[in-house]
Amino acid sequence: MRENRVRRMSPSVGYIGFGNKTDAFSKSSKTPFSKIKQIYGDELEKINSVRKIGNLSFNEISKLEKENIRKKIKSEIRKSRIRNLFLFGVSILVVFLIILLALYWFN
Repeated sequence: MRENRVRRMSPSVGYIGFGNKTDAFSKSSKTPFSKIKQIYGDELEKINSVRKIGNLSFNEISKLEKENIRKKIKSEIRKSRIRNLFLFGVSILVVFLIILLALYWFN
């Protein structure tokens, strides 16, 4: 693969909005992030996007505590299902009432 590949087009082919200048359609693209070291300098090395977890210590959980956690999660799932079904029923009822009101209004 050639490094310095030149894109040349005849001046009559260019987009007229550029005024048929060959500079507009024969440029090569710049290398991304080529000036980042020049802009930020040594501060770039201080900025680290990777977050380190560090020395986190987790306590061991007994089987009884695990069962309690599982029961809490199951009860939360049940509560959310009941809440969602209730909201669905109420929304269907409201839509039905709006349709009845519209039919009554236009008759």
